Amino acid sequence: MRVFISSHALSQLKPGMKIHGVIREEENTAHICAPEMTHDRSVIGQVLHRGEAIPTPPQSPWLFVFAHSSQPKVFIWSQNHLSLTQVEVIEDHDVFARTPFDPACLKTLQHSTVTIFGCGTGGSYLALELARAGVGNFILIDPDTMEASNLSRHEGGFSDLGRNKVSVVKDRIMDIHPNAQVQCYPRDIFQDDSDTFMYDLFTQSSLVIASTDILAVQLMVNEWAVNHRTPAVFGGCYENAIGGEVFAYVPEWETPCLCCLKGGGVVVQQKRGPIDYSTATGRDDYEGQPGLHAAVNFVSSLEAQIALGVLLRNHNDAYAQIVNPDRCFWFVGGAFCKGHDPFQKPFDIFPTRFVGPRSNCDICQNKRNPEYSEPAMLCDEIPDDDPECIWDSLKPHETVF
Repeated sequence: MRVFISSHALSQLKPGMKIHGVIREEENTAHICAPEMTHDRSVIGQVLHRGEAIPTPPQSPWLFVFAHSSQPKVFIWSQNHLSLTQVEVIEDHDVFARTPFDPACLKTLQHSTVTIFGCGTGGSYLALELARAGVGNFILIDPDTMEASNLSRHEGGFSDLGRNKVSVVKDRIMDIHPNAQVQCYPRDIFQDDSDTFMYDLFTQSSLVIASTDILAVQLMVNEWAVNHRTPAVFGGCYENAIGGEVFAYVPEWETPCLCCLKGGGVVVQQKRGPIDYSTATGRDDYEGQPGLHAAVNFVSSLEAQIALGVLLRNHNDAYAQIVNPDRCFWFVGGAFCKGHDPFQKPFDIFPTRFVGPRSNCDICQNKRNPEYSEPAMLCDEIPDDDPECIWDSLKPHETVF
């Protein structure tokens, strides 16, 4: 029998502990999980002291583990027979051997902490894609639980109904990246937590992702990100997931923040036609919109790659080249986007160039730089009260603040 255990799980095994996991005798495999993953796993064995006699097993099959070194010895009791089994300790380099990243990039990703606000359709997909890429630390925030209507779009399944979405996503991350560290907050932290908690959250994050269509929440994340100079990525889908947009804020680039785009002044989103959640203040104000899982995650797939580009922006890596100060806002058109401004053809994906920030932005100008008074490039040349004039004056794939 092949027995699999991650190096993280192995490091936590102590004599006298029960072992949780899964034994599949018909497939001749067993998987030992880390202690933090024991809530829905069966007890399949125990850890013994070095030199301890193997006791009578309580059931069959049953594992006995001597975990006193980096290469443990595991015996299995099955069909009234005790035998030494093959053990495979899974390291990070085993998991990520087929990623396109060099060792330096993998090290950066492994030491990165990504905080995800919203673990629904897009957020759950993003978390798993970043885990597959090698991101080593996650903070998951979402007050919601899994319901039947989530099954067609969420990364969770039927057995997860009623569970907190953050817990569901944590389990999926650990199944993909067993050495990852995942913190879960199944609550609305903007209402329930102190400024000290929020400060710690944003300052320890390498990147925050606002994976929610509630614009009010996105703008709150944006404000904290700007104030603490934390890179952030914002994604969202338009109605029926015909397309969407992805925006990256990187403080050292001094590019516009999300409030420049959606917080007032130039309201270009009304011309493009996405759903407006700007009046939402909590989850009770938000009603999920229909959209095929594949269509939503067509947008989320680009969002994941832009997130990787932000994390690797200081490396000479191909992903670092897809996002920069002139390519930090992307439109993503799906199969049925043609005819919906600004898309011209199915699967129309392109960045739009910024001219900004917006000089009267309440967040990135007044708060980040209280002395700021100069107009933002072309902003004063365009009347703030005429969105139609603003849109019509833009050059192709250019947004003016």
